[in-house]
Amino acid sequence: MMDKKKKYVEIMFKVLGIAPVIALVVFTILFTFVLKDRLEERILHSVTTFLLWMFASTFYIMIVAYFKNKKAMIKYVFGMIISVSLAVLMTPLDRYVRLCFARAHAGAYIAAVLLLVVYCLLNICWRRKFEG
Repeated sequence: MMDKKKKYVEIMFKVLGIAPVIALVVFTILFTFVLKDRLEERILHSVTTFLLWMFASTFYIMIVAYFKNKKAMIKYVFGMIISVSLAVLMTPLDRYVRLCFARAHAGAYIAAVLLLVVYCLLNICWRRKFEG
């Protein structure tokens, strides 16, 4: 990988590394002072959509990192399209509640935790693959 591209990918991974901390601070302030109704729905919604956007961002980084590898590129583009599509679909709170939260209350919790676990595992693998 070219030095310029490698440096860009490293910076993007660092930004994604601090993004959850920034999001936690912002969401805590919002949920404490501004958004006080439907708190349970809002928290699950914010976690779910945030993780979908994190997936999309990571897929973008991997597209940039492995642009010349067409087989990997197809996987990452496909993953990014799915992540962005789901994030856009789930972004309005009322739609999220209608599609996920109202139908399977416990399922929304399970889906959020699974997204978090999968994201963490894939991110560890991607970082090792990139560094190695």
